[in-house]
Amino acid sequence: MRYFRIALLVHDQALLDRPGNAEIQMDLFYDYRTNPPLYPHVQAYFRKHRPPTLIVWGKNDKISSRPTALTPTSATCPTSSFT
Repeated sequence: MRYFRIALLVHDQALLDRPGNAEIQMDLFYDYRTNPPLYPHVQAYFRKHRPPTLIVWGKNDKISSRPTALTPTSATCPTSSFT
């Protein structure tokens, strides 16, 4: 398993190291600031259309705890089920 993980890291780093990629990543990171004002519109879309959606979250996620991960979905889709 360890070899597999190292191979994935090497592959990912090779993709990150492509010429021009650092600038692309910084542009995406900077542009993210425009997303939060759109959240109410996205949530309204999900409430209205209820498209089938698979949301993946892991119990060891270091960014979002389980309550944090589920809160926006619970508010947006109160009939959702979580496992």
